Amino acid sequence: MNTVYTSTTEDAVEVFLPENDSFVTNVPGFRFASIHISKRVPYPLVRVTYRTDREVGGKRLDLVKRVFIDHFEDKEMESAAQELAPKIVDYVSPSVMELLHESHESL
Repeated sequence: MNTVYTSTTEDAVEVFLPENDSFVTNVPGFRFASIHISKRVPYPLVRVTYRTDREVGGKRLDLVKRVFIDHFEDKEMESAAQELAPKIVDYVSPSVMELLHESHESL
């Protein structure tokens, strides 16, 4: 089983994606870096941080539909992101389930 590195604050959990090639896209210089899971909404808001050679940004991810809700203007980046979305969901789902379990126990 892979080790998942996280950082937790009062408001969120951040899950860091491995630095290996697992979350690198077929677009040169474009990779996903981490996943921010908000604790402040009834259904966790999941935002995936990405990096390119020119920018760092984030896009919301729908865990049920396994697609990005926010889209890239660049068609090649959009295609690469949507292709990796299910793999990112698989990676982060245990952390989201743990967060939901903890919040349910605190009710």
